[in-house]
Amino acid sequence: MDESTRAVIAQVTARSPAGLVRGTAFLVAHDLVATALHNVADRNQEEAVFFQDIKLTFPDHETAATPVKGDRIADCMLLRCEVAPPSETHTPLALRELHRSGGEWETYGYANMQPADGLTVSGDVTNHAGELFGGPAIQLYSKQLAGGIGGDARGLSGGPVLMRDVVVGLMRFALGDEDHTIGGVVYACPVKFFAVLDPVLSVQQMPTVQTVLDDDRVKELIPIYVKEFSAADNALGTIVKYSLGLELDQVTNPGQPFETIVTYLLTWANQQGSGPMEALLNATLRARPANNDLRELCKRYAPGVLNPPDIGGMIYKAARALEVLSALVKTNAPANAIACSYRGDVLIILQQVHVVEQYKALHNILHNLQFKLEAIELALSSPATDLRANSALERFAEEIHDYAQDAEEKIRGLDTDQVEMGWINALKARSDEMREVADPAASMNDRGQVYTTLRSAVTTAAPQINRSLAESAGKLGLLALMTMIDEVVSVSDPAPSEAKDLASGAAAVGTIRVSVAGLIKEHFAWQAVSTEVDGAMNSIRHQPQGKIFQWPLFEKRLRALCAMYPEELWSKRLLERLDKWIVATPNARPDAIEREQGKIALLAFSGSCDDRFYRLDESVKLMSEKIVQLAPSLNRLLGALTS
Repeated sequence: MDESTRAVIAQVTARSPAGLVRGTAFLVAHDLVATALHNVADRNQEEAVFFQDIKLTFPDHETAATPVKGDRIADCMLLRCEVAPPSETHTPLALRELHRSGGEWETYGYANMQPADGLTVSGDVTNHAGELFGGPAIQLYSKQLAGGIGGDARGLSGGPVLMRDVVVGLMRFALGDEDHTIGGVVYACPVKFFAVLDPVLSVQQMPTVQTVLDDDRVKELIPIYVKEFSAADNALGTIVKYSLGLELDQVTNPGQPFETIVTYLLTWANQQGSGPMEALLNATLRARPANNDLRELCKRYAPGVLNPPDIGGMIYKAARALEVLSALVKTNAPANAIACSYRGDVLIILQQVHVVEQYKALHNILHNLQFKLEAIELALSSPATDLRANSALERFAEEIHDYAQDAEEKIRGLDTDQVEMGWINALKARSDEMREVADPAASMNDRGQVYTTLRSAVTTAAPQINRSLAESAGKLGLLALMTMIDEVVSVSDPAPSEAKDLASGAAAVGTIRVSVAGLIKEHFAWQAVSTEVDGAMNSIRHQPQGKIFQWPLFEKRLRALCAMYPEELWSKRLLERLDKWIVATPNARPDAIEREQGKIALLAFSGSCDDRFYRLDESVKLMSEKIVQLAPSLNRLLGALTS
């Protein structure tokens, strides 16, 4: 938040029958401020009863204020300054509609936590089309208010909800008791409700988000979901988590009736545009293949969801939109101004794409080396006098040294470069040792030790790099690209062909964004499964409930992950081997035969878990390879913005 924005945010005070009331307000016109109605009036009456002595205190200006017009239901109010702040130092904040969820917001206000100097609060937009007390509202998440037992948000009411220093809403209500906030959940009044209160105010309109289904089809979808799922299990929550990368209670209030939760979820997903709704429907069809009602509705109205999203095609559309945008900003001043305001975001996205590319390269290096381990073991286990084996060891030593050099080149600029140098140096040391033992005089113990330490270095580094690759792919700030494209379209009136490419690109970015988020969530879930099963392999106990901590929760989570793919062979095989392991271990104190059968069953089950994780690991790698294809188009856009 820059100083000019801070300069037009004021503390508003008024005297109610119960005492002094404090809140926040902000300048929206030369002499008009917007605030929450409850800061200056009792809105519990049929007609609001205004408090006395309404006063505005800006950082460098103070004035009395009088009510102009308000909306009791939306809890917003316009006040007129008796003495307007100096216009040369106080520019009213711009207003813009919020048409997508996601993205970062911030506000400044006089919360009870810091009433004297004010407090900046920030977070993410959970739902731009939420509800509060039956009316439209923006649902927000605040990391500051979520901390500890939940901060006291009173006093923030009436503050501007800012995205890139543009107002999209007005702070209104925090979930929880008066003195603390539950889960960091706060609600805001959408900008349209207070902008309509005075004709002098204008709101920047954004392009209409192209939805997958119309409202009537969403209404048809709701009873299908209500019938298929239930509040008793978390099957719907699992689908949401691993298709959208979100927890269900991030989108809906879990305390509501199940039909309300479903209605809220489906309406929200559809309002986000093609990406979230397509991902949700595709995952549901995959998890519930026997639901003919759902399949027929999708066949008729959204046939594209019958197949998984074509990420390669989405990348092409996104890159095409960036190319159109690069050309447009060179000739269109309003488009250039909007795009230039996003230059920092584009630069961050490009840097993150490069980070993905770097970790993908490291992933490939270790992957290639893992494939050679069997041949290396064979050569090292051969007699030291075997000249052919020693020649192979010389070649392997050279290749390992090359891998280490390549990896050292790729880690430049990474936050984890020092960590990665640990295994890179280990590869260099193993390369030198391999040359030393490629000698007829070398001992077999030394040759065996070289293999053991090499394998340890590779198998330790590989999961670390896999995790870093997944995390870097998950940190791409793609929402900024969607918003930038939408804003440019709203101010530049592009040609029909350009508008089509830009709209397709924005939708494609939305699909890529949720696909990445869901894949990363699922990748980490299976990585956790593999880690726990690896621990079970080393446990001295016999039964699953002894080998795996909180076994009932683990089993429930694992079966839910498999239930998302009921017709996939890997899912059927894994569940079959899970059941066999349980059946093979009926006794906590087994005899020798049962103990051996339990080990065999666990080994088979562990192999299936690892296989699923490796498949997801490969999916992350393939996704990353596609994402890095955006780099040239992002570079050209940056070049256009600096020209």
